[in-house]
Amino acid sequence: MDTTSLRTWRNAVEADLTGNILPFWKKLETADGYLGGLKNDLTPLADFPIGLIMVARLLWTYSRAHRLRGDMTYLESATRAYLYLLDHFEDKEHGGFYWMLDPAGRPLETKKQTYGQAFMIYGMSEYFMATGDTDSLKRAMALFDLLEQKTWNSESGGYWEAYGREWQLLEDVRLSDKDINAPLTMNTHLHVMEAYANLLLANRTPEVEAACRKVVRVATDRIIRPSGDRFGLFYSKDWELINEEISPGHDIEGSWLLWETAEIIDDPNLLEQVRSITLAMAEHVFQVGIDTDGGIISEFAPGHSPRLGKCWWPQSEAVIGFLNAYQLSGDSKFMDASLNAWQHIVDKFIDHENGEWFSEYTLDGQLTDLEKAGPWKSSYHNGRMGFEVVERLGKLVSNSGHLC
Repeated sequence: MDTTSLRTWRNAVEADLTGNILPFWKKLETADGYLGGLKNDLTPLADFPIGLIMVARLLWTYSRAHRLRGDMTYLESATRAYLYLLDHFEDKEHGGFYWMLDPAGRPLETKKQTYGQAFMIYGMSEYFMATGDTDSLKRAMALFDLLEQKTWNSESGGYWEAYGREWQLLEDVRLSDKDINAPLTMNTHLHVMEAYANLLLANRTPEVEAACRKVVRVATDRIIRPSGDRFGLFYSKDWELINEEISPGHDIEGSWLLWETAEIIDDPNLLEQVRSITLAMAEHVFQVGIDTDGGIISEFAPGHSPRLGKCWWPQSEAVIGFLNAYQLSGDSKFMDASLNAWQHIVDKFIDHENGEWFSEYTLDGQLTDLEKAGPWKSSYHNGRMGFEVVERLGKLVSNSGHLC
């Protein structure tokens, strides 16, 4: 790909990030908190609960935006999210953060999902790096210590999925109604890993580095299937795989997050091991996860057609993950796959009228009425794609003489 094409692509992603994604999420801000969600036409979903994941991802996104761009409006939104999370979501008696608030900002679901705690570490460590606020780093480290104390499964390894308010194990530990009720999951470990890697970037201590290495080992030794090129999704307490479904979105996301974590740890032996896994996972998604229109398909069982339509977030992760695979391998097919995924986003997912991205399409290509903003639809996947791709394409432009 020539330098002009790279610049054009980079500028388009930059325009979507700064002109569409980052301004949009301010629409959720109210005088005393946040809306729980918005419909595609921007009708407020005033009766929606306010999700920990939604607000924690806003904290991370606007903190990263301020750290990279220095814009004070981003800092204002990051600080708003940070203070709201501490004032409304934090369990000041038992520690950790509640899963869901009612529309008035009162605790609604007081369970402690390990996944949700990880996103708080991710957001608070990013807020520290953006602001230098030592309180946010202390809080991130305290939550890290709590997770290590409460959620680590010392018998077979891994992080248990969910707890009650007083940190008692629950029978129903599902993240959502769509998930299998499994005590150990790929998804939670993936996001514990990214949170710990970000914390290590913010505060390089032996304890955090050891935990980063530990969760990478869980991913490579337990979660990645024996074929070495994809994740299993749901596991029993003894790490027996519950089903064989494939999730191309998680696989391509995990491919580059594993590499990022290894880079932050900065161990040559680990980098060598993870590099081969990263490229194997990207290759597998390239072979089985791309639809004819360039988009990434959702979960499916081996030998069966996808059972779900296309969702916004795997498209974001494909743009980053395939671009990362190109940077590691120099194989132009990964560059083409990344660009095709971006073009699919432009054609199908970006809402050029009301802003942000649509959530989901059915298998036959019809737009669903799934909310544009809500407990699970926030600024993180496509915002992160913008930050990553603008930086990566900028480096490729600078080194365009080495492009394949």
